[in-house]
Amino acid sequence: MAGVNGDNEVPQETTTPTTQRDLQDAATWKKQRSALRQQITKTMRYLGNLVTDRGSRGSTSSLMKHLETLLAAATKIHTNLSTVEDQAENDRQDEFHLKYVELAGDALERGQQYLNSRVGEPPSV
Repeated sequence: MAGVNGDNEVPQETTTPTTQRDLQDAATWKKQRSALRQQITKTMRYLGNLVTDRGSRGSTSSLMKHLETLLAAATKIHTNLSTVEDQAENDRQDEFHLKYVELAGDALERGQQYLNSRVGEPPSV
């Protein structure tokens, strides 16, 4: 494949230097990431308790939706931070993020199994 000038070199990607604004955004995102991870952990715990206690189907469904929303927000922040953090930190945070996604997926699956097990039951009063 020929390059721009007919040679076989592929243009290298250029990286934009990190600006002060990027650093401020990164600091904000890191705080948000921490808060979201705490919320994800609490939500998974509450969801697990509801399933174990055979709690309200409406509450279970609501917590599942909330957990999905938290995961989406955490993924967005994780993606944003991956553009400003160094590779070693990215790799470390990737592991954490994937662990949260995996644990949340397990919690959502248990919640769905619980809801499926109660499909034929009449609504509670």
